[in-house]
Amino acid sequence: MTPEQALALRAPFPPEQIGKKPQPYKKDSPKGNCGECGQRHGLPAMHLSFVGHAHVTDRLLSVDPDWTWEPMATDPSTGGPLVVGGDLWIRMTVCGVTRVGVGDGQNSKERIGDAIRNAAMRFGVGLDLWAKESLTEGQHDAPGGDVSREKQQVRQLRLDIASLAQTHGWDLTVLGQEFVQTHGVESSSATPEMLVAFLTELRARVPRPDDDPGATPPDPEPTPADTPPPPSPPGVAGEPAPTGKTADEYRDELVAADTKPAVIGLMRGLELASLGEAQVADETGEVVALRTLAAARLKAAKP
Repeated sequence: MTPEQALALRAPFPPEQIGKKPQPYKKDSPKGNCGECGQRHGLPAMHLSFVGHAHVTDRLLSVDPDWTWEPMATDPSTGGPLVVGGDLWIRMTVCGVTRVGVGDGQNSKERIGDAIRNAAMRFGVGLDLWAKESLTEGQHDAPGGDVSREKQQVRQLRLDIASLAQTHGWDLTVLGQEFVQTHGVESSSATPEMLVAFLTELRARVPRPDDDPGATPPDPEPTPADTPPPPSPPGVAGEPAPTGKTADEYRDELVAADTKPAVIGLMRGLELASLGEAQVADETGEVVALRTLAAARLKAAKP
């Protein structure tokens, strides 16, 4: 993609192509006739600017007539795009660059249109409108504003998970099933805390350069007889981690933690210390992986 093409994608849309989408502060707000948009909807409400599917498609075609999109997975029973938790995940390629998008809606047409707009935003199409929407949501203190901000956070976290899966060739359907087994809900119904924990775990699975099994280990340095041997690698209960905590210490802190932020902080620490697979006794005495205990504690913790 050339700098000129990138600028063309990001060019502002003319006012006549920008619509207004009302978003009531509360789901159960009483309906009334809106003086701003002329529609009947819950009041009070803020109005979010958006560009329709047709105008986004026209912009993509004007910059790259050969742009394409494809679903990230197909339904084996129908051969059509696979919808996971009500969402359609796609890959969009523009000017030779591929990025991920996600869309939801009541039917296939709405999901496809929403996914194309979302993926096009990753290329800068209508990005100024998306940015204004996020800033507007952050400025409102009316009841219900937190719900809208949380929805944006959930969507961004799910996009981060999908991008990570694409980068490393992981099956998004399998990851979705794993998420349900761990957290008991579809990712579309998950809280930000659940998604942060899952994303942290996935990032911990990414192989590091020094994990290459084919690499030739360096020759060990000669150690004098009176020099104590170096500590064993972490991963077993009782052994020190790089953070200074043992698996048993992480276990005790997880059991004592009663809020989700506290548990998530411990999960990040144990993954950085490579202790996720360390075997510890849970609260019932059963021996489980430290990562499994952390996931169970996250489900039981308070917000």
